[in-house]
Amino acid sequence: SSKHKRPVHTCADGLKTCIYENNWPIVRDLVDEIITVTEEEIIHATELLMTRLKVVAEPSAGTGLAVALQEKFRSRKLKNVGIVLCGGNISFEPLMSSLRRKYVRSAAVATAQHPTKRTS
Repeated sequence: SSKHKRPVHTCADGLKTCIYENNWPIVRDLVDEIITVTEEEIIHATELLMTRLKVVAEPSAGTGLAVALQEKFRSRKLKNVGIVLCGGNISFEPLMSSLRRKYVRSAAVATAQHPTKRTS
């Protein structure tokens, strides 16, 4: 049974799962390492995918890039790294709401920093 007594809250909802008796043997036998990332790292990576690569990806997909951006991972100096990107589980309304908040806030800050001069 699950050890979680309450739901896990994360922006990467496509990765929310628990280890059960059916999947534990697979993880135990085939996974060498699990690397964790913070919510902030996931959001930053997902934003990079959208703003730099112009790829709409769900936050669950952003976790792979979040790992690759960590200094702990980059210091391994691996030659080839593959990251799976997907957007099939993205909810557009929360995404658009988040983008609106961010860019409206950015525009307000820019306006406050550079007010328009009025001439009489």
